[in-house]
Amino acid sequence: MRPSRTVFALASSCTKAASANSGLAARLSPFQASRTAPHRQIFSSSRSRVPLSVKIRNYTAQARHDSPILFRMLLIGTFAAVTALAFVSYDEYFHQAPKFADYPPEVEQMLRLALHYTYVRPDKDAALRKFHNAVKLAEEKRMDPFGKPFIGLRIRFAEMLETFGHVKEAVENLGMLAQECEDKIEPSSGSIEQDASNERRKRMVKTVINCKNHMAELYQGEYLQDTDKAKETLSEAITLLVKESQDPKTKGLSDKNGADMSHEEIASVLNHMSTLYSATGEYDNALQTRMLTLAPLRAACDGSRTCREGHLLSNIAHDMYGALQQPNATINGQPKTDASVAAAHEAILGWLGAAQDTIQPIPLQQWNDECALGTFKVYWTMGRVYIDMGDKTRATAAFSTLLRALKQLGPEALRSIGQDHLIADTEDFLRLTDPLNTEQKLDQEIQAAVKEATEEGFPTAIEEQEKYFHQQIAHGEELAGKGSNPMQAALCFYKGLKVYSDPTSLWDIYKSTVPGEVMKIVRIMLVQDKALRGKIEDADKLDEARAASRLHENRHAK
Repeated sequence: MRPSRTVFALASSCTKAASANSGLAARLSPFQASRTAPHRQIFSSSRSRVPLSVKIRNYTAQARHDSPILFRMLLIGTFAAVTALAFVSYDEYFHQAPKFADYPPEVEQMLRLALHYTYVRPDKDAALRKFHNAVKLAEEKRMDPFGKPFIGLRIRFAEMLETFGHVKEAVENLGMLAQECEDKIEPSSGSIEQDASNERRKRMVKTVINCKNHMAELYQGEYLQDTDKAKETLSEAITLLVKESQDPKTKGLSDKNGADMSHEEIASVLNHMSTLYSATGEYDNALQTRMLTLAPLRAACDGSRTCREGHLLSNIAHDMYGALQQPNATINGQPKTDASVAAAHEAILGWLGAAQDTIQPIPLQQWNDECALGTFKVYWTMGRVYIDMGDKTRATAAFSTLLRALKQLGPEALRSIGQDHLIADTEDFLRLTDPLNTEQKLDQEIQAAVKEATEEGFPTAIEEQEKYFHQQIAHGEELAGKGSNPMQAALCFYKGLKVYSDPTSLWDIYKSTVPGEVMKIVRIMLVQDKALRGKIEDADKLDEARAASRLHENRHAK
């Protein structure tokens, strides 16, 4: 039986429709096709049973295919965020939480906020308010006022005041804390061993010593600048430390004490005291305190060479030399004689040699500011001692070595450790130890300066000369007042003479107003400038004055 025409017609129409649909799909863009297929695959129906892992894999593949750069950035960002979260969690759990573990939750939260407004987002008023609230809550929770957490809270409060520049208030708070602890310290049992076993007592004694030590630092600082009060406060701390030590007269100060102070902490307090004595010229007291510091410092370092020990040894030699220079100095309780002074010089050189033997073996990678300061003080003191001994060759060698080290380090580094004056001071001592060579160098420098000024030329118009004169004199007075560059100051005064209408009267003014060191250089400039020398009435005396000045200096140097 043959199909009817109707069946053939229906089949033909279906074939055409299919062909039309395939043509439409071919005309779709690749982007549309790529997006359409996965969409149909994943969201084919609400009852899809595709596993979640497959869906995530499909999403990832689609994102990687559609936006490869953005996908990589997103991946890196996600990894960084997870790493940061892990780090913060680790720090919070292992570092931050133990610091606040002894506080009640309310006090802990308030203390965290106080520290946040002190260091993270500084806000003085907010920090002060949060600290007050933390102390108030601690009192309401009946925390032990002399327990370690409460004492730590009060010390942090003083640190906050210091951070915001309220140094006087910080000292007052530390003083109140020290006094309260001192009043509550139980009387000594008479046995260091029993006192050392009393943790509460040890903590309170140590708090008093540490508070007074820090109070002394604040008294000495740039805000209060009360050295006498600093020495008084620190002396009280050391007196308490000695009182709590076991037989300090024969055994010295050790870590076996009722203050729970380690060798390192004892050495730090004693070194602070000796530095205060040395800064105020009490070299005998400074020397005794440094000798006491040596044993605990070496014990803290386990006998190994350190920069701190080298610095301490150089300071001992420096204080010995300072004590020797005092007007009524005594040596071993007796007035000094030539023989005792010579013996003292040898002793100082011995301590300097010990300092060198301690510092030099330390690798340069391990050097710090104390190694540098110790080295500077060694050569500085050594040069001074050799000058007093009349050995100018060794003095010159010591100061030359020091000058090379200072210039190698540079002015900025010296300024950071408060020793930026050492280069100029060392150069001055080199002139003293080698006057003839220095005089020749000075002549050459002056000659070069005068030649440079002459080549630059001087104004000729009256108005320009007057303006130029006032500028040079003002600049010269400024430099002479600072004392940092006598050569440039003298050059300014010389230029003023060159343009002034009556140099003779100006020269007379110079003789009574210009500092001696600057005036000496101006005289040499006049000697080298024949044209200007002829304009001054007493110019014939300049050569004689210069020769007499040099002869006097050479005799004094010898």
